[in-house]
Amino acid sequence: MLGHATGEPSIGDPWQAALRGFSRMRIFDETGREYSLSGTDARSGHVTGMSVDGLLAPMPQTVPGDLLTGIHQLTYQVDNVLEKVEGPWIFANIPAGNGSLATTATAAGRELRLFDMVVKPEGFSVGFMELGSYYPPFVGIRSPYNEFSPARDDKGNAYSMVGYERIGTSGLLYVKFAPAPPPDAKLTVTLDRIFVSTDRTWRASLFLP
Repeated sequence: MLGHATGEPSIGDPWQAALRGFSRMRIFDETGREYSLSGTDARSGHVTGMSVDGLLAPMPQTVPGDLLTGIHQLTYQVDNVLEKVEGPWIFANIPAGNGSLATTATAAGRELRLFDMVVKPEGFSVGFMELGSYYPPFVGIRSPYNEFSPARDDKGNAYSMVGYERIGTSGLLYVKFAPAPPPDAKLTVTLDRIFVSTDRTWRASLFLP
């Protein structure tokens, strides 16, 4: 613990969103030097540790000794912070079979689509995002960027969401559920919330003793 921190009001928890990997985070000191952030690690109590391994070019560290000697303030800046959008988006009456989908759902003023269904012996997967489409509403491939509920069918069965995957050479990202559904089932897939990229910036300051 180097000092105490102050920051602007959080927008959709941008700090945690940046640490999870998609918003850009930068660290500066009061002289304008930018530091190289080499990694983060999650810790208990909603705390994240950050590793700094020096200064970014074109200002490499040339003075021996403590990197923070003479520095009294660090500024953490998160660009393109993420904003939570609550659904749910409910994609209903989906046939439990292989093939393309044109199923849409609307919530919070946003229409989202499912693209494809693949049924396997151990479960089924639904293509919900075109890979490389890092524009809103999807900006990442894992929670917290999108959060699905367990799927259900018209027979009363529930299906746990077990993860994300790519299938073959498809250009889609799939969300996978288990177990496999009956061949005559009609499925309902529910997307509870998404996290969208914005043009907002969040800053916080750490004051050193």
